[in-house]
Amino acid sequence: MEETSAALHLHTTPVVLKASPSLIHGNLVASQRRIAYAHQSKVCFYAVDSERCVDGPTTSKIISLHYVHIRKAGPKPMLIVNMANGTQMWNQDGTRMLYYLPVQHPQTSATSTSAAQNAAVDIGKCHRGAAVCAFPQADHVIIGSSAGELIIIRTDGDAFHSLATRKVASASPVMVVACSGEGSDQHVMSGHANGEIVWWRPEANGMYMQLPGALQHAQDTPTCMKVLGNTLYCGFGTGHLRVYDAVRRELKIEIAAHGRWINDIDVRHDGLVASVGEDTVLNVWRCPSCDSEVSLAHSAVVTESLLTGVAFTQRRGDTADEGAFAVCVVAYDSEVLYFLSNRPWDVNI
Repeated sequence: MEETSAALHLHTTPVVLKASPSLIHGNLVASQRRIAYAHQSKVCFYAVDSERCVDGPTTSKIISLHYVHIRKAGPKPMLIVNMANGTQMWNQDGTRMLYYLPVQHPQTSATSTSAAQNAAVDIGKCHRGAAVCAFPQADHVIIGSSAGELIIIRTDGDAFHSLATRKVASASPVMVVACSGEGSDQHVMSGHANGEIVWWRPEANGMYMQLPGALQHAQDTPTCMKVLGNTLYCGFGTGHLRVYDAVRRELKIEIAAHGRWINDIDVRHDGLVASVGEDTVLNVWRCPSCDSEVSLAHSAVVTESLLTGVAFTQRRGDTADEGAFAVCVVAYDSEVLYFLSNRPWDVNI
């Protein structure tokens, strides 16, 4: 890795993984010092404190991974695995499956004469994206689908119940989903393959309403989406990083962040935004809100590596109140996990 800034320190001994990450968007998620990524149909974990690689559950072909928090389930997050045939919801370390949501295939016509024609209807059907809205009685897990739908699942942390399915007017496949705000000020955002960013007003009964004025980005596909407060960050296929006011539904900042497709972004609570792309570059930006100025805090090149995932975490031995953090990066077809930290690696190791 060739660094072009001294803001972060690269660990001189990268972690060797048991399997290489797949070529999917957002193929690295981290929560409570546990890192997860997908290798074909398997979830793989890296435990920061024990410095061990651990095999997770085996599923069907994985489309995307997400850690989400359910309030009544306690402090540990839930791992959501979007797949070609549905979505699985697991506990944090992937040892117990909590819920399975299958892909709902279209009803075939009784007058169809060809099984091949019927099967062709289902090609490309999958789930993609996950977010959580909080309500007084229960939370909603929101899953996107290739049919342009949002599927709303009600949960109290133990039981799961499918509430409703809402379809975007354009029917363009959902690529990413996020939720901002709290209580009655919540908004759900979905990014679609045709370049639309759509806003929804969530309701406790699951009957979400699509708000007028979807933002169009001329067939520029959104690939990753994160929220900090009421600021929405979204990476796109053209290499642009766009920052929105999630309440006013306005594009506020546009950055030509990468020379090629952005595959993943992550956002820290202090407004640091990490982005990686097919151009082999990791960038870390300072952008705490949609109304702030943007500056490049760090940039590094991972030579001849198609970067597929980035996540903020902590190093072994560091605590959150010390202000220490790490950025980890993975690349397609590479069994290496790169770690960078805002502190030298001979400190607290």
